[in-house]
Amino acid sequence: MSERTSSLDRTSASVAGAMLALGALIGMSFVLGCKVASDADPDAGELEDVPYVEETCTPDADDTFCPAYAEAFCAAHVACCTDPDFRYESMQLCVQRTTCICTSFRSGEAATSGAITFDEEAADAVLATLRAAPESCPVLDDAGAILADAAFRGSLGEGADCSPTENDYSSLLACGDGLYCYVTDFGDETTPPRADCRRYVPEGGECDVGAECARGFYCAPGADIDSPGVCRPYLAAGADCEIDAECASDLCDEETYTCVARNADDTWCVDAAPELPAE
Repeated sequence: MSERTSSLDRTSASVAGAMLALGALIGMSFVLGCKVASDADPDAGELEDVPYVEETCTPDADDTFCPAYAEAFCAAHVACCTDPDFRYESMQLCVQRTTCICTSFRSGEAATSGAITFDEEAADAVLATLRAAPESCPVLDDAGAILADAAFRGSLGEGADCSPTENDYSSLLACGDGLYCYVTDFGDETTPPRADCRRYVPEGGECDVGAECARGFYCAPGADIDSPGVCRPYLAAGADCEIDAECASDLCDEETYTCVARNADDTWCVDAAPELPAE
């Protein structure tokens, strides 16, 4: 693989279903940017880049989870991720961005409308896992256990509208058990995205993209080029493979063509670089 795809990244993608492009915005949209006229020639109208400033988010007064989650997740991330390319440059930056990601769901429209609810028992389990991690840096088969998403429960039924609005992506978590939010139209500058709740495809079911398969499965090619894909279980370490997507670790060794075992970086490293707004 040319880039690291952590189990965190893949779990986030499965939660968002086919909203992969929008999913990237969720994690990285909390970066503010602007351009100013050049001081050297203010009348020229030319613009020059100025540093992007990371947004600071203030959780609601009664929200004790998001600050605690950000501190616990980032402590584990800093302690357990050894890949400098996928590690926040500071604890402060990690906490700042992680807090914004969490509060965007906790205070979003889906939360205020009741489409998603906060599960205190699940939240406590997430925090317990994170707080114990720095000492042992466990390799987790299910990275969903350490995502803030695990503390929220969706209530929308199959076919319900889960379209995000403007910069509010809380609706991504609004679909009920066994469902995910699938984008039918990514929209553009004048047209908002459209999405609805769809059911994950079980083992042996037909699929088009990996995000359609239930957790623990990937979309394998069909019998021929004209046949639909089929949801199959991820391959364990040491199994023969052809592409990364077949492996539970998301890494198929290019020399041996066998699935590589997960390591701590697969669990605890993230894409920490800001994704700058498009001009």
